[in-house]
Amino acid sequence: MVRNEMLISIPEFTVHSYSMENYSRMIHLDKNVNNLDPGYLYIMGLPRRQVVRVAGAINSEKGRDEAPPKWFCQVGTVGNPVYASVEEAKQHIGADYPSILNYVSDQSLRDFSTRECIPTGKSKVCSSFVGGRVVLLGDSAAPFPPIGQGVNAAIEGAMVLDQCIGRALASTSNSREDALLIAAREYDRLWSKETNAIRIIAQQYDFSKPFSIICRGLIYIMFGCSTLANSKKENMSYSDALWRQKTFERLLILTAVLLVTLIIITNLIF
Repeated sequence: MVRNEMLISIPEFTVHSYSMENYSRMIHLDKNVNNLDPGYLYIMGLPRRQVVRVAGAINSEKGRDEAPPKWFCQVGTVGNPVYASVEEAKQHIGADYPSILNYVSDQSLRDFSTRECIPTGKSKVCSSFVGGRVVLLGDSAAPFPPIGQGVNAAIEGAMVLDQCIGRALASTSNSREDALLIAAREYDRLWSKETNAIRIIAQQYDFSKPFSIICRGLIYIMFGCSTLANSKKENMSYSDALWRQKTFERLLILTAVLLVTLIIITNLIF
């Protein structure tokens, strides 16, 4: 609501929307879950096209100590499929996520087949996180497709703003009001760089991309330059994670060019 009000009242403020074909439905794991540890997340199989599906537990409505936890898994799809029957939904899950079928009852499958499909590939780019005396934080500032960093990024953004306020207030030359405005501008400069990076990272995991993209991601992991893996490290910023992958890609291209050049020169000489 605040962001929309800024669009109306601040001429220079703009918002660009981006959407991938990522959709998802939640399925309730309600069978054979006694052997699952609620303290862990479980990989439920590597699909042909989509990202790895992870299952986890949440507290029941009665609370942690009053009832067993409820298990769930988010099933990603390309676009918004409509299942004609429960059997069709089961075939889809069985083809891409066979492990899930071990943990779902017939009732859970029926609920899944008619459950609303949620678009998860949406993101927005704000021209600024500051408008007058208003500062945008969290998803209001930089929503991006889920890659396990939404809450982390929101909290980190608030921390960056807090640090900027602290530095500005520590300067004896600033009045309190000036310090807050200075802090807001510094926050905008610092955090926009990081949110731009994490949005690019998130958009790399487009469900509609071919399986070769997933294979390339596995190669990045092997060489320690995966943006997804590095974005989860506490000692590396999102922009640093993106820079490392981009640098690796440039080195690969340079290596390929040098090899081709060497082969051509060798053929010409010999």
